[in-house]
Amino acid sequence: MGMIASPAGGAIYDTMGPRASVVLGSCLMAVGYSLIGLTTVAGGVLSPTLTVALAALGSLLAGYSSECLLDNTVCMACSESFPHNRGAVVGCAKAAVSTTNGLWPLVWDHIFDKPKGPGLPSYLACLAMSSFGIGLLTLPGIKVLPRGEPRQAFDCQDHSRLIVLGTLLAALAVYNVIVSFFLSEGSLEPSRAVGYSGIALQMAPLAILLTVRGSPSSEELQALKEEVSSPKREVRGVPFLVAAQGLDFWLLSLIQFALFGGALSVIQNMALIVESAGHSSAASLGVALFSLTSALSRVLVGILSDKYSKYLTRLHWLIFTVACGALGFLWMSFMDIHSIMVGALLLGVSIGCFFVIVVPLINEMYGSLAFGKIWLTQMASQSLSSMISFLLLPAFYEGAAGGKAICVGAGCFRTSFLLIAMLDIVALAAAVLLQLRNSDSKPLTRLLSH
Repeated sequence: MGMIASPAGGAIYDTMGPRASVVLGSCLMAVGYSLIGLTTVAGGVLSPTLTVALAALGSLLAGYSSECLLDNTVCMACSESFPHNRGAVVGCAKAAVSTTNGLWPLVWDHIFDKPKGPGLPSYLACLAMSSFGIGLLTLPGIKVLPRGEPRQAFDCQDHSRLIVLGTLLAALAVYNVIVSFFLSEGSLEPSRAVGYSGIALQMAPLAILLTVRGSPSSEELQALKEEVSSPKREVRGVPFLVAAQGLDFWLLSLIQFALFGGALSVIQNMALIVESAGHSSAASLGVALFSLTSALSRVLVGILSDKYSKYLTRLHWLIFTVACGALGFLWMSFMDIHSIMVGALLLGVSIGCFFVIVVPLINEMYGSLAFGKIWLTQMASQSLSSMISFLLLPAFYEGAAGGKAICVGAGCFRTSFLLIAMLDIVALAAAVLLQLRNSDSKPLTRLLSH
């Protein structure tokens, strides 16, 4: 429900800048996890109604701040600051987010889960402290370079850092998959060493900071001063209300509704899905596979969409993304453990490509004037698409269960997956139409010319 307020996060970004968004997001996220943690330690004292209300409020704050004030704030700032390398930079940022889908379950399994670990309250406290502490530590680097100024394209050293970053993120994603696989097979016992190794891999990219050059030379410093003192060009962009009246805006919303709703339904119900297929221990493996392909595709497609933009535009990549989503659900509808894992791989590619393509795409389509408000209003469709997960899937699951607590068999999810595949096919048609409408010019050119 917090996603309904997405436009407010966009307004904060447009008017106050990314640092204000990150400060607010870090604080709200820490408060959210703290409220959830409070219900786990004071559940016996609080009434059931108050316990649920506090947990729900905490979930709302944590979810809203992570998406609307942290993750997408960083990606929007990167897209505006690196116009020659939007896809590559946003792709690496999104890949880092994706790897946490596999890391945090791994940390829970190997460090916090009882009987050997301290339990859920400590886990939630760790989440709260991480959200607040890391958010504040990154503030110096969260900014948009002066708008209207020319940008320098990446040199060899910059590209080398991106390659190293992508390699380290891929290593973490592969590590999560391997550990989850052996844990699901029963050949690996929970171990703190495994959990701490995952955390170390997640922090390894910080070593890249050691390779960044120090202070600029006197000549470079003088050139920077002249650039800063030069007259700024006007910020170009389409006003929000003008953008919202166009068909392109709603085609993008439909595509996001279909892709996000489907991916969310799989991630949130993976345990029930594999249990229905007779492999209840494979849930973490499915999530790790989704995280793996999501992380790898974000880095790879981000770089390719920049390098070969003359041949394959971001709109072409968007068509590929939606096609992967439809194909993933068709595979999952077979409902055996192998097809479920193949479907998870394809859905990881789909959702990974989408989020690395759509942020630069909207920046290029509508400009910088109302970038935050336009993109985060698009994200409000995620609130509606979550109904797929908490209304559509449970309805068919309970019907197939026939009054039993646990449903076993292909019928538990097959109908739901086929319906989502049909929705993705509709979204595929919308992506093709969007590409045809924007093959010659983008809304930024068409609308401002009038």
